[in-house]
Amino acid sequence: MPRWGMVIDLDKCTACQACTVACLAENNVPSAGPKGATLDRSVHWQDVLADLKEEGGGYPDFHARFLPRPCMHCSDPPCVTVCPVQATYVDDEGIVRMNYERCIGCRHCTTACPYAMRYFNWFTPDYSVGSTEYLNPQVPKRAVGVVEKCTFCLFCIAHGFL
Repeated sequence: MPRWGMVIDLDKCTACQACTVACLAENNVPSAGPKGATLDRSVHWQDVLADLKEEGGGYPDFHARFLPRPCMHCSDPPCVTVCPVQATYVDDEGIVRMNYERCIGCRHCTTACPYAMRYFNWFTPDYSVGSTEYLNPQVPKRAVGVVEKCTFCLFCIAHGFL
Protein backbone atom coordinates (compact mmCIF):
# COMPACT_ATOMS: atom_id res chain seq x y z
CA MET A 1 0.00 0.00 0.00
CA PRO A 2 1.32 3.50 -0.79
CA ARG A 3 2.50 5.54 2.18
CA TRP A 4 3.04 9.26 2.61
CA GLY A 5 6.52 10.68 2.86
CA MET A 6 7.94 14.17 3.33
CA VAL A 7 10.81 15.50 1.26
CA ILE A 8 12.73 18.60 2.35
CA ASP A 9 15.40 20.08 0.09
CA LEU A 10 18.22 20.65 2.60
CA ASP A 11 20.26 22.62 0.04
CA LYS A 12 17.60 25.33 0.08
CA CYS A 13 17.07 25.57 3.86
CA THR A 14 18.40 28.84 5.31
CA ALA A 15 16.96 28.29 8.80
CA CYS A 16 14.53 31.18 8.33
CA GLN A 17 11.93 29.26 10.40
CA ALA A 18 9.12 30.08 7.95
CA CYS A 19 8.18 26.38 7.89
CA THR A 20 8.01 26.36 11.69
CA VAL A 21 5.79 29.45 11.82
CA ALA A 22 3.52 28.10 9.06
CA CYS A 23 3.19 24.79 10.91
CA LEU A 24 2.22 26.55 14.14
CA ALA A 25 -0.33 28.75 12.39
CA GLU A 26 -1.93 26.05 10.23
CA ASN A 27 -2.27 23.59 13.12
CA ASN A 28 -3.58 25.92 15.84
CA VAL A 29 -0.52 25.30 17.99
CA PRO A 30 -0.92 27.77 20.84
CA SER A 31 1.70 30.13 22.17
CA ALA A 32 3.23 29.13 25.48
CA GLY A 33 2.89 32.71 26.67
CA PRO A 34 5.44 34.41 28.94
CA LYS A 35 4.97 31.97 31.83
CA GLY A 36 5.19 28.86 29.65
CA ALA A 37 8.21 30.15 27.73
CA THR A 38 10.03 30.87 30.99
CA LEU A 39 9.37 27.28 32.09
CA ASP A 40 10.42 25.90 28.65
CA ARG A 41 6.87 24.69 27.92
CA SER A 42 6.66 25.87 24.32
CA VAL A 43 4.96 23.56 21.85
CA HIS A 44 6.41 23.37 18.34
CA TRP A 45 5.93 20.42 16.09
CA GLN A 46 9.24 20.79 14.34
CA ASP A 47 12.70 22.20 14.97
CA VAL A 48 15.39 23.47 12.65
CA LEU A 49 18.78 22.20 13.79
CA ALA A 50 22.04 23.91 12.81
CA ASP A 51 25.48 22.45 12.26
CA LEU A 52 28.27 25.01 11.92
CA LYS A 53 31.67 23.90 10.65
CA GLU A 54 34.73 26.13 10.67
CA GLU A 55 36.61 26.32 7.41
CA GLY A 56 40.01 27.88 7.83
CA GLY A 57 40.77 30.28 10.63
CA GLY A 58 37.29 30.76 12.09
CA TYR A 59 34.73 33.48 11.61
CA PRO A 60 33.67 34.42 8.95
CA ASP A 61 35.03 31.30 7.28
CA PHE A 62 32.46 28.70 8.20
CA HIS A 63 29.87 26.50 6.56
CA ALA A 64 26.37 26.14 7.99
CA ARG A 65 24.04 23.22 7.37
CA PHE A 66 20.46 23.28 8.55
CA LEU A 67 18.15 20.35 9.19
CA PRO A 68 14.39 20.87 9.57
CA ARG A 69 13.24 18.10 11.90
CA PRO A 70 9.51 17.39 12.05
CA CYS A 71 7.99 14.18 13.37
CA MET A 72 9.52 11.44 11.25
CA HIS A 73 6.34 9.30 11.22
CA CYS A 74 8.49 6.26 11.89
CA SER A 75 7.71 2.96 10.17
CA ASP A 76 7.90 1.19 13.55
CA PRO A 77 7.20 4.05 16.00
CA PRO A 78 8.16 3.44 19.63
CA CYS A 79 5.60 6.06 20.71
CA VAL A 80 2.79 3.78 19.51
CA THR A 81 4.13 0.77 21.37
CA VAL A 82 4.24 2.49 24.76
CA CYS A 83 0.83 4.21 24.66
CA PRO A 84 -1.33 2.38 27.22
CA VAL A 85 -4.64 3.61 25.77
CA GLN A 86 -3.84 3.48 22.02
CA ALA A 87 -4.20 7.26 21.69
CA THR A 88 -1.18 7.11 19.37
CA TYR A 89 -1.50 4.85 16.36
CA VAL A 90 -0.38 4.42 12.75
CA ASP A 91 -3.09 4.83 10.12
CA ASP A 92 -3.38 2.85 6.88
CA GLU A 93 -1.25 5.40 5.00
CA GLY A 94 1.66 5.22 7.46
CA ILE A 95 0.96 8.48 9.33
CA VAL A 96 1.53 8.38 13.08
CA ARG A 97 -1.64 9.92 14.47
CA MET A 98 -3.02 11.07 17.81
CA ASN A 99 -6.51 10.74 19.21
CA TYR A 100 -6.43 13.74 21.56
CA GLU A 101 -9.71 12.77 23.22
CA ARG A 102 -8.25 9.39 24.14
CA CYS A 103 -4.91 10.71 25.46
CA ILE A 104 -4.58 10.47 29.25
CA GLY A 105 -1.41 12.55 29.40
CA CYS A 106 0.89 9.86 30.77
CA ARG A 107 3.72 11.14 28.51
CA HIS A 108 5.14 7.67 27.80
CA CYS A 109 5.11 8.55 24.09
CA THR A 110 7.06 11.74 24.80
CA THR A 111 9.81 9.72 26.43
CA ALA A 112 9.78 7.04 23.73
CA CYS A 113 10.03 9.42 20.75
CA PRO A 114 13.63 9.20 19.46
CA TYR A 115 13.34 12.67 17.89
CA ALA A 116 11.82 14.46 20.92
CA MET A 117 8.99 15.78 18.75
CA ARG A 118 6.06 15.25 21.11
CA TYR A 119 4.88 17.95 23.46
CA PHE A 120 2.75 17.91 26.58
CA ASN A 121 0.25 20.72 27.15
CA TRP A 122 1.17 21.81 30.66
CA PHE A 123 -1.22 24.76 30.62
CA THR A 124 -4.60 25.41 29.08
CA PRO A 125 -3.71 26.52 25.55
CA ASP A 126 -3.91 30.29 25.18
CA TYR A 127 -5.81 31.26 22.07
CA SER A 128 -5.77 34.94 22.96
CA VAL A 129 -8.32 37.46 21.80
CA GLY A 130 -7.40 38.62 18.32
CA SER A 131 -5.78 35.34 17.35
CA THR A 132 -8.97 33.28 17.46
CA GLU A 133 -10.15 34.69 14.12
CA TYR A 134 -7.06 33.15 12.51
CA LEU A 135 -7.55 29.63 13.86
CA ASN A 136 -7.88 26.88 11.28
CA PRO A 137 -11.43 25.50 11.68
CA GLN A 138 -10.34 22.17 10.20
CA VAL A 139 -7.85 21.47 13.00
CA PRO A 140 -9.00 20.67 16.54
CA LYS A 141 -7.77 22.70 19.48
CA ARG A 142 -6.05 20.59 22.11
CA ALA A 143 -6.68 20.72 25.84
CA VAL A 144 -4.44 20.94 28.88
CA GLY A 145 -3.04 17.58 29.94
CA VAL A 146 -2.63 15.95 26.52
CA VAL A 147 0.39 15.23 24.36
CA GLU A 148 0.41 16.60 20.85
CA LYS A 149 2.49 16.09 17.73
CA CYS A 150 2.72 16.72 14.01
CA THR A 151 -0.35 15.48 12.15
CA PHE A 152 1.31 15.49 8.71
CA CYS A 153 -1.25 18.21 7.87
CA LEU A 154 -4.11 15.71 7.61
CA PHE A 155 -6.54 18.51 6.80
CA CYS A 156 -4.53 19.19 3.61
CA ILE A 157 -4.53 15.51 2.66
CA ALA A 158 -8.27 15.20 3.36
CA HIS A 159 -9.08 18.16 1.10
CA GLY A 160 -6.65 17.21 -1.68
CA PHE A 161 -4.19 20.04 -1.10
CA LEU A 162 -1.26 17.59 -1.13
